[in-house]
Amino acid sequence: MTTAVLDINDQSLLIMTDLEQSYSECGFAQLSNKGITCGADAYALHWQVPQSSFNDYWRHLNQLPLPHKQQWARHNADIAFAQLQQMLLAAGSPEKVILSVPGSFSDAQLALLVGLLNATSSALTGVIDSGLMAALMTKEDGWIVELHLHQTVLSLVHFEHSNGQTNLIVAQQEIIPDLGILQIHNTVANHISDRFIKDYRYDPLHDSAGEQAIYAQMADWLSDIVIHNETLIVLNTPSGDLSLTIHKDDIVVLLQRRLDHLTRVLSTQSETNIAFTESATLIPLLSSDYADSDNIRRVDAAMVCLDIAERVFSESAEPIRVSSLQISSLSAPERVLGRHSRNTIATHLLHEGEAWSLDAPVSISIRDGQLRLSNDINKAAAVCLVIRDNSLRILHQQTGCRVVLPVKCSRGETLIVGEHSLMLIEVIHG
Repeated sequence: MTTAVLDINDQSLLIMTDLEQSYSECGFAQLSNKGITCGADAYALHWQVPQSSFNDYWRHLNQLPLPHKQQWARHNADIAFAQLQQMLLAAGSPEKVILSVPGSFSDAQLALLVGLLNATSSALTGVIDSGLMAALMTKEDGWIVELHLHQTVLSLVHFEHSNGQTNLIVAQQEIIPDLGILQIHNTVANHISDRFIKDYRYDPLHDSAGEQAIYAQMADWLSDIVIHNETLIVLNTPSGDLSLTIHKDDIVVLLQRRLDHLTRVLSTQSETNIAFTESATLIPLLSSDYADSDNIRRVDAAMVCLDIAERVFSESAEPIRVSSLQISSLSAPERVLGRHSRNTIATHLLHEGEAWSLDAPVSISIRDGQLRLSNDINKAAAVCLVIRDNSLRILHQQTGCRVVLPVKCSRGETLIVGEHSLMLIEVIHG
């Protein structure tokens, strides 16, 4: 019987099973006369057909009528249900599901979400606060920072020790409504537009095709910026290809106002540790104020949650949100109270007897059915990867290229690119 954790973060919804299979997709939906399309396919059309595009149905999960009548959805809950079904199907239709929900979710929204899950073939095992789940990967009191599509959710967690027991609790939660990944992307997009207008008297945001082109490449551009402190932007326009260079320092200045709100909240507990979940790692990469902060992989936190599920969630328990856990100080597994997995983190990719370091970006091309690797960022490659925060990240991926990342970036794990497999290894320099 398979159990899965479904983490509701609309920047990237994640489902993780106890078989260590994971699947994620963004909280975008496209409604047409054929049905509801969710995830990357919907994102690829969002700015071209905005009248039938939706991206706030998780934040505003409710049953209020949509602004315009739609054939396949009456309200946001119908759209969320379509994506919920898609996520469960992608994970192999697990028999049991643990819902991980952010502190921004109201009790009414949680009750509605539970009702949606009950309408599927999966049964609810329990509900856990997503900040608490992330805190399973920490060792000390601190803030957990989760970046969603439209907002940031902060959870202050405490470890309370008494009589040989450790109680992990969510003591406080704050919501920053104007700091989501979409607001960050919008700020950068407007900066790019201003630069093109200044340099070429061309506004790429003036038409839907230009907008879509910018947002389709935004993640790649930001990855380049945090690695190289700048990125070259090339847009295909009616006047031909136009290019300009965007610098990290300019982006940081533009985002400072939004980050100030985050700083004000986090500074109320000046001696407290700060940990950014995987969804929020862009913030410490852009802001030097948080360069030394901890980072949490959501799949690792989900696996820990699955490990302890039997003693946390009672069979007869009501579907209430768990916001505190009792952990035995003597018997708690290292994985619960530690930030790293049990296995050694890989350092290199092995291909035809040659080890390629993952400290720098690795581009993997497929030519004549053979793999070609290089330590650079090659946007013509099938995929470009790098290790960041002890996890393997995709910096660039060609459309249509199949890439399967290992759940853990540990030695002995396998990376799949197209029909090829590469082993992750650890190289120790004596």
